[in-house]
Amino acid sequence: MLWNNIKISLRNLRKNKGFAAINIAGLAVGMTIYVFGGLLVGYEDTHDAFFENSDRTYTVGSYFAPEMNVGIDQINTTWSAIGPIIETELADVEAVARTVGFEYLISMGEDSFYQIIRFADPALLQIFDLKYIHGDSSALSDPSAVVISETVAIKYFGSTDVVGSVVTVDNEFDFRIAAVYQDIPQNSHFNSMPIMDTPFDVVAPIASLSRMRDFDEAGEWDNISMGNMTYVMLPATLDGPWLDSQLDSIYERLVPEPRKQVVDGMFVTPLQNANLALWDSMGMPVVKIIKLLSLLVLIVACVNYTNLATAQALGRSREVGMRKTMGATQSQLLTQFLVESLVIATIAMVIAIAILEVIVPLFNNVSDKVMVLDYVRTLPWLLATTALVGLLAGLYPAWLITRAS
Repeated sequence: MLWNNIKISLRNLRKNKGFAAINIAGLAVGMTIYVFGGLLVGYEDTHDAFFENSDRTYTVGSYFAPEMNVGIDQINTTWSAIGPIIETELADVEAVARTVGFEYLISMGEDSFYQIIRFADPALLQIFDLKYIHGDSSALSDPSAVVISETVAIKYFGSTDVVGSVVTVDNEFDFRIAAVYQDIPQNSHFNSMPIMDTPFDVVAPIASLSRMRDFDEAGEWDNISMGNMTYVMLPATLDGPWLDSQLDSIYERLVPEPRKQVVDGMFVTPLQNANLALWDSMGMPVVKIIKLLSLLVLIVACVNYTNLATAQALGRSREVGMRKTMGATQSQLLTQFLVESLVIATIAMVIAIAILEVIVPLFNNVSDKVMVLDYVRTLPWLLATTALVGLLAGLYPAWLITRAS
């Protein structure tokens, strides 16, 4: 019976090619935008999820005082002095690590190049479980050590087996390569935050900065630099709101009064939302906006289909009357027209997927993302979307048509 209804639906679509083309095109566009929005939101929400401790790791940010008039309300970084304070004041915290970036001339092998080095506390390699080709997570415990990515090792040494090799910074400071790690996937805040436009490729101990420049390892209150991060890993028994309340106390008690004229509070962000820091600083909940807009576009497409199908209903009264004369019940007629709506929605979804196969790679090239259309994971969602669109968009026109005498 179902297959017979599908054949009748396809026959009617061939008979009314103009109507079918308009409806299929409208739904295909709506579905394309809706599915693309869903894929993008899913991609943004899974940033850094491959790190084992991502669900209990947070970044510390700062609220700018209103009188600063800097154009943004907040920034996902804070003074470098805050990290050691958190470590000292909050015994329940599992690990704290800072990263501070500076550009230097680096000499590796026979090559010299300018590179932003991320100087970090040793705990960074405890918080983030990098995949090591050589060496291990203890590498940053040596102030004269440096950790590099697989890409950098191959590019400048031709091999990843370079532990023990010497890296010279500014033709003056020598570091020994203590570990080589696999490149961090692209869907990490290390690679995708606009304010971190340099790949996470070279990491040195923050303790080494004291011999390279005027830097206090205990931290500074002089400035808040974009891209310098403070990470806090909590035990499973604690959460972000708890850390937020503790930071409020630290701010009130320990932040120098002159600094409070610049920053009037601190906040924490779950690690998996760290890549959205730029949008958050401008007060734009970009993920929620994408969700809402993509859903609205799909709703508009469904309403457009409903209107066109309703307008066509009057032209099909003779067909309905003939079927009733031949003994068709209203439920049978309703089923037939709903199947026709589902067939249109299915064709539209197939076209939408074909469009996405073209759009997604282009979007990745432009935005430097690695979003994929994973059919194994998304198939239930695609099928459910198709069924809901077909049923909801076609229900009223089907009911209206079957009422015709």
